[in-house]
Amino acid sequence: MIIQGILHLLTGFDHLAFMLVALLAVVRRRDAQDPAPLRTAAVESLKVVTAFTIAHSFTLALAATGAVVLAAKPVEASIAATVLLTALSGFWQPTRWHGWPMAAAFGLVHGFGFAGALGEVIGAGARAISIGAFTAGIELAQVAVVLATVPLLYVITRRPRVARIAVPAISGIVAVVAAGWLIDRLV
Repeated sequence: MIIQGILHLLTGFDHLAFMLVALLAVVRRRDAQDPAPLRTAAVESLKVVTAFTIAHSFTLALAATGAVVLAAKPVEASIAATVLLTALSGFWQPTRWHGWPMAAAFGLVHGFGFAGALGEVIGAGARAISIGAFTAGIELAQVAVVLATVPLLYVITRRPRVARIAVPAISGIVAVVAAGWLIDRLV
């Protein structure tokens, strides 16, 4: 189940797009007076993915156990909307909301989507262990994405001339793709 969680995250392009723009906001928000801005950005990014994991674990457990049942189509559309909103937020200066609070709020939505994937691979027995292992796999994959992505985003955002082009470009591309996902999932 850990492997299933890793694979689910790494093949979930909507989740990877969400992570990219969420981490971009965290890296951009770093304090210019910070003596270790890359380290701070990495730590803050890990807080973001962990807040996301904690939040989605809650709704994942509710949905995977059948305590809450939601239709897949609105859940998938809502996930696309969270990606779109996060991408659009890249067009203004990040605030504290762009860190773990946003990730936790949107993680609640994504947890319902993860439940659909989890339901396909587990049976009725050992749900708690399966949910925990699946969640651990997602968190491990997210940490790997942070470690691979944050240094690159840091370099991009540290150079003002590059950042003026790259940040809106990344945000815009993800916003357009997410808008497409949203329309597709609503239709």
